[in-house]
Amino acid sequence: SAWYLQRRPPLSTLSDATLMQRYLRAHDLMGQDPRGDDWPGRMPPQFEEAIQLLESVTQREPRFGPAWAQLAEVYSYGMEFDRTHLE
Repeated sequence: SAWYLQRRPPLSTLSDATLMQRYLRAHDLMGQDPRGDDWPGRMPPQFEEAIQLLESVTQREPRFGPAWAQLAEVYSYGMEFDRTHLE
């Protein structure tokens, strides 16, 4: 693993301010309580919005690793929340 870390290309940064805003908005959405008054009993709407935002970031900047990590977290947490709260 040390060999790979020394030779891998560096991760890109977000050069577009709009993409950074989307990334930060997704991060904020993940911090909200997913059980709002209008929660439909499936993946919370703010998680769905976070997924859309993060997917738009990863499509335009595919080497921006933090967006991929956040996207994985949203999917993981959202699907777990969905599965455990459908009862």
